[in-house]
Amino acid sequence: MEWNNENGWKIEQKIGREKKFALLVFLLGIFCFLAVLATVGRLEDSSETALQAFERANFSEMNCHIYREGYLNSEFYLEEEKEAFLNEVSRQWDSEKGELSLALLVREDQPGECEIRQENYLRADVRLLQGAGTKEALEERARLMALTDEAGIEGTVYLEFEGSFPGELSREEQRTIAESLMEKMGAEVVTGMDEEELYTLYAYVKGAGETKKLPEGAVNMNLAVSYDEIADKTVFHLGCPILSEDW
Repeated sequence: MEWNNENGWKIEQKIGREKKFALLVFLLGIFCFLAVLATVGRLEDSSETALQAFERANFSEMNCHIYREGYLNSEFYLEEEKEAFLNEVSRQWDSEKGELSLALLVREDQPGECEIRQENYLRADVRLLQGAGTKEALEERARLMALTDEAGIEGTVYLEFEGSFPGELSREEQRTIAESLMEKMGAEVVTGMDEEELYTLYAYVKGAGETKKLPEGAVNMNLAVSYDEIADKTVFHLGCPILSEDW
């Protein structure tokens, strides 16, 4: 077959255009990937920055609690089977920064006279050792999420910081400190309650993790203040995304 210079030149041009297009698509893919990584980094930085603002508030003492509870299955366990399951999950916890405790919660109902329905929920709590800060808290939250994912539960992993000042602060002092913390955290206050026995703020920090939906809008930071009469101290509670337990 005789080679035609004109056709050969056209074929080379076509191949050249295809190579350029493929290179362009490849470079665009790399750019998008780097953009995603940068975005993820900014999201992590937003969460860390907000928590560090709370950590730097010069509290006299501070502690951290991380927990997750979720549906596991509907099997019936003997007591020894429950113990064996919890021991197996505990053996996978390899952190020295936080103490893990597990509980298998059972909820039963009787929809019919001869029918019993059972649901099992796994509750996992991690309490950080004294002196642990934001960096350790975020690491332990990620570790607890991985552990409970592997165990088969889903749902929110809650992170709560508590910081306290000696004595009973007035409501005006509480309000001033809380508003200052919100500003330093870069938080936009969505709603709150300011009553005699309750002072709490719900806020949103852009890029600071999972949100919860309230009628007033999405929130991912919840700050509340209480007075501990026994210990004579004013306690500031920070929950991410919210405070889901009594304080």
